Amino acid sequence: MRTIQGFSLVEMILTLAIVGILISLSVPNLTSLLRQNEVSIMQKTLILHVNLAKSSAANSGHIVTLCPSSNGAECAGSWTQGSMLFIDKNANRRVDPEDRILRIRRQDISHGKLEWRAFGRRQYLQFNPIGYLLHQNGNFTYCDNSG
Repeated sequence: MRTIQGFSLVEMILTLAIVGILISLSVPNLTSLLRQNEVSIMQKTLILHVNLAKSSAANSGHIVTLCPSSNGAECAGSWTQGSMLFIDKNANRRVDPEDRILRIRRQDISHGKLEWRAFGRRQYLQFNPIGYLLHQNGNFTYCDNSG
């Protein structure tokens, strides 16, 4: 007696349909997971940069600037594009030859937008050697693309 092994065409189509339905149900959950992961990493990075700015200002005895930077060389662009942290000896918010770059964050935000809102619409934070902000109270706001 001969036994046939394998699947029939109907069984294969039914299996592929079930797999397709399961994948389509899991994609929204994956997107949500990616957004949550992005927000978590961004929060931790911001906290790290603010704490590093405060301690670097205290250790160096100079002003430390945290600003948005799209190219990692100057304060320009938006917070979503990246940021730069540097010792700013003359507090002019520019990286001069005597200044030292401490950290650069490249663009890693793809599911939303990060903004800093402060008095006077300043788009930077500066910390004095005591570790306090220089006349700039404000907050970071993250809005994801889903609204």
